[in-house]
Amino acid sequence: MNQSTLKKHIIDYGTVLLGSFILAFAIASILKPNGLMTGGLTGLSIISEHFLNIPYTYIFYAMTLVIFITAGIFLGKREMLKIAFLSIAFPTILMFMESLNYKFIQDDMILATVYYGFLAVQVLDSFSNVVFQWVVQILSQK
Repeated sequence: MNQSTLKKHIIDYGTVLLGSFILAFAIASILKPNGLMTGGLTGLSIISEHFLNIPYTYIFYAMTLVIFITAGIFLGKREMLKIAFLSIAFPTILMFMESLNYKFIQDDMILATVYYGFLAVQVLDSFSNVVFQWVVQILSQK
């Protein structure tokens, strides 16, 4: 691996880590304490928590492991490593943020919605570029 490729990987993975921290903070300290819902695996995990009496962070982890294994089967080992990083990093960071039990905004739905929306959009903007690049790489290899 040359210097340029290594630098690109460090920036990509660093962006994913930073985005994971920001989004996990927003979910654990703004969204969930206010009873708000998000889409995707996180939202499904939060809903499932009420029916299964299992912390949503564990449910989220289980769901990402299923996706990780499925990705490994269909995309191969090389791409599985990239997915493994995100599949392990985000749920772990989410569990850490949840364990802090910090409530940034509580009892103000409008303010909570605005703050969560702002943070989520910032993360998705930077994060989606990295993920999009990974998807393009995966598809161009097939």
